Amino acid sequence: MAAASAGIAELLGRRTVEEIDREADVRSLITAFERTVVEVGAALRLPPARARELVHHADVLHTRLPAVAALLAAGEVDYPTVLLVIERTDLVAEQHMARLDAALAERIRTWARWSRKLVRDAVDGLVAEVDAAAIKRRRQAAFDERRVTVAAGLDGMAAVRARCRRRRARRWTPAGACWPNRCALVIRAV
Repeated sequence: MAAASAGIAELLGRRTVEEIDREADVRSLITAFERTVVEVGAALRLPPARARELVHHADVLHTRLPAVAALLAAGEVDYPTVLLVIERTDLVAEQHMARLDAALAERIRTWARWSRKLVRDAVDGLVAEVDAAAIKRRRQAAFDERRVTVAAGLDGMAAVRARCRRRRARRWTPAGACWPNRCALVIRAV
């Protein structure tokens, strides 16, 4: 996965240079990122959303977490752990990333047998040491992303989707509860 990630990051770099060198009407340009997504999706036979995610991860490893990427390439850390690191460090300010990357690279080798929760907590602890404001930004982003959507289906049914705090979701769906019977209660509670 490390080699693929490095190759994708290199391709993205090439496409970015091509876009910068080209003097065309800005309104008609397809971004370098989107071109890379299309090429990676076609080459790996991936749907666009998965290809976009893969290109994003490769870009983050190349630009924000190069020391962690080197550990991935050396096989000293597994890809799911790297994905967790990418997710938990996304709101860290650029000026703090070099210090965080070095701290992660120093400590991540010992996390091989840790649970996802322990790894998450360790990464969050390092983020708090390096950029305490990132924790606040994460909470604010989570708060801003709360929502409930109801979409009518073609079969006369509706799909209800909610993004909320885990504690509140547990209150709505206690163990053994029959979801269809609680649907009206959930909509009223939101």
